[in-house]
Amino acid sequence: MLALLAGLITGYQASKMVTMQLVFLRPGENMNPLPKNLHEVAMKRHLDGLKELWSSGQAVAVGPMESSDYEGLVVLNVKTAEEARELMKNDPFVKSGALKLDIVPWMLENTFRKGPDFMDVEKIWFGIFERPKNAPQYPSEKLKELQAGHIANLQKMANDGILSAAGPLTSDEKRRGILVFFSKDINQIKKAVAIDPLIRAKRLELKLIPWWTGKGTVVQYKPSS
Repeated sequence: MLALLAGLITGYQASKMVTMQLVFLRPGENMNPLPKNLHEVAMKRHLDGLKELWSSGQAVAVGPMESSDYEGLVVLNVKTAEEARELMKNDPFVKSGALKLDIVPWMLENTFRKGPDFMDVEKIWFGIFERPKNAPQYPSEKLKELQAGHIANLQKMANDGILSAAGPLTSDEKRRGILVFFSKDINQIKKAVAIDPLIRAKRLELKLIPWWTGKGTVVQYKPSS
């Protein structure tokens, strides 16, 4: 499956794929809120640390998420989860236990661009392909057919200006892949994804999450020359 996903037909070429680390910031075990003055200090240190990673190019995209599962996301341009954990270990909310790190490797063709201002953000749609708990089984030849159609639909979404980046997660059984959408039209996105053969065959489900990240970070996909 990963070999097929890494190809992503003519646009998302295997030779252009890189591995980055998705650092999901999840609610931690320490749910005791800090006093207002201490929270403001921690928030400033949190944002300053993320801005430093963004300014240095180690983080290619950063921002909060509107989700009960994820407080935010940092996309780090490093090769291993250990490197990502080292970069994030001194975050004040991570150190206090208010946030915990959920780090997964992501294969993608890097289409992210550095926006002009770290704090000038916009809402984009972030998608997670998940494997349903009771996903039906199919013969291997049928699965190959479904997978080919799945990849073709990803490429069509990219060519149609709906999808900016896509690729598989390489260390997770439930979360199978990630989509970052250029389109802001949720209805257009849902309609485009609904025809995916793996969605229709109930082998995948798509969780859509609003993600606030820097303006200009998520750009329209253009095939590499």
